[in-house]
Amino acid sequence: MTASTGVRSPRLVCLHIPKTAGSSLRETIKVVYGPERMHWFVEDDGLLGRQRFKESAVADKLFLGGHQPLSFYPPGAAHLYFAALRHPVERARSLFSYFTRPEEGGSEGNIAERQRLKEQWVRQGIVPESLLRSIERCKPFREAVHNDQCRYLSTGPATFEATLETLQSGNFLIGNSTHLGALLDTLGTTFQWPETREVRTNISVPTGEDDILSEPGVVEQILEYGAEDMKLYDYVQQQHDGLYCNMPDREMLLASALYFADARQRAFSDMAWRKLELSAVDPKEEAQQGRSTFNLRVRNGSREFLNPECEDRIAISYKLLDEQGEIIERPTPRSPVDVMVGPGESIEIPARLVVPDDLPRKPASVRFSVMVEKRFWLYRLHPEHALDIPVATAASGSIAS
Repeated sequence: MTASTGVRSPRLVCLHIPKTAGSSLRETIKVVYGPERMHWFVEDDGLLGRQRFKESAVADKLFLGGHQPLSFYPPGAAHLYFAALRHPVERARSLFSYFTRPEEGGSEGNIAERQRLKEQWVRQGIVPESLLRSIERCKPFREAVHNDQCRYLSTGPATFEATLETLQSGNFLIGNSTHLGALLDTLGTTFQWPETREVRTNISVPTGEDDILSEPGVVEQILEYGAEDMKLYDYVQQQHDGLYCNMPDREMLLASALYFADARQRAFSDMAWRKLELSAVDPKEEAQQGRSTFNLRVRNGSREFLNPECEDRIAISYKLLDEQGEIIERPTPRSPVDVMVGPGESIEIPARLVVPDDLPRKPASVRFSVMVEKRFWLYRLHPEHALDIPVATAASGSIAS
């Protein structure tokens, strides 16, 4: 499944196993690449045609997905396929609830849509009162829980062994539906996305006690039909800490349009500012009276580059606070941030500090903050980013000259 010379450019392809949070992945990544670069296959869009993939219909798309297994997509290109797994029992419960409990849809529109879905499934033999009998009597539902996760990810039989062989032969990122953040963070770091907020969709609203799994024998039946899925789920959880990653075509993927090559020349996003951390190099150090320097550390906890050339005068400054925590208004010096700080990197800055002894109110502490000239103080946007340092008294510290 690795790429060959001259084939189609790499894409991101979401193998959306039903009820594994694929819609949340879709909506989150759509924000990154834009809806015009995405196509999500659905049964009635005219593109599937006899279950065949039509390259001409999606030639300009970077991000593909939908309820289609890996076998739907033509082999040969260095696409990165990704999916989220779910515990087979929880997935079966969620599927059954989605098909038979429209009242949990939340909004009126969702409830109406799920009511139509319920009627369709009842005609196919599902038993709304019993997940166990639904597996026994409804062939489409039985197929939906019968190692369906392996079926989606394998180019051979729907077994753990065949699925693992497939995953080891191409570009795959397989995560967990209950921890999408790890999967999205890996994609974002790999392709240098801007910081992106995870979008949650299709969240059911339970109307009462969840008794779906209390039926005698139902859990055992689910595990019998999902034995291979259970092996796959356990393998990813236990052997790969919940995130399986294999990218033999990494260089080709990073040379594709999926990669944000302008990451170093991009202005810091609002979400990235939230992940900028300010701390004292020496946590025990106090601010001194008079003129001094105070050693601070700035850490970039985002996946973006903090580039001073892309911002208007980034600096560290401070406010003096009295014993009541009220600001003592006066001009304060700025200590510029004049070097690039990459993702996960830290820099140390000796901040210039002046604590006069002739102020109308006695300063009790110094509030340091990152700021951008004429735009904002970070602590005012996000109070948790304030770094308050006590001012030393004559008894607790020496007076700086």
